[in-house]
Amino acid sequence: MVQSCICCDLTTGCRIGALYTIVIGLLEVIFIIAFSFLNHDAHAVMHIMALCAAFILIIAGAILFVAVHKRQEAGLLVYLIIAVMYAFCRGTLIVNFIIWLCSYDRDYNYELPTTGVIVRLILHIVGVIGDSWVIMSVLSLFRYIKHPEQLDRYPVYTHTQVIRVHG
Repeated sequence: MVQSCICCDLTTGCRIGALYTIVIGLLEVIFIIAFSFLNHDAHAVMHIMALCAAFILIIAGAILFVAVHKRQEAGLLVYLIIAVMYAFCRGTLIVNFIIWLCSYDRDYNYELPTTGVIVRLILHIVGVIGDSWVIMSVLSLFRYIKHPEQLDRYPVYTHTQVIRVHG
């Protein structure tokens, strides 16, 4: 578990994580809508499923923001469940991209791997790193809220003071 989020306390870091989650969800909605207009032969069901996932991600970010503000364990737990499932899906997508790029065979007249595929792969790898940072921060805050008696070992910083129990 972490005691702080890189350069700020856990509460602020989780709020930044909530904003990160909402922004990622909104960007995915924009990209999905733009891709569906540009690629007319794409499957509509796939776009609908991706839009639903993006909206769930936006809602999860809002739940995290409220849960951090009110210090609610249930909201943090809901966010953690959604974020872990999302990170798992993103990880499997990365594996699929890598397998597709490695198994590319010119003899079967497949399309060449476009730079768009490679850019998406890089963005998903960076996204998994960001998701992992947010999940670790929220998990740490959840642990500190759930077990306040451990504050002497793991200080929790608020925006105005340092809470530390000396034993």
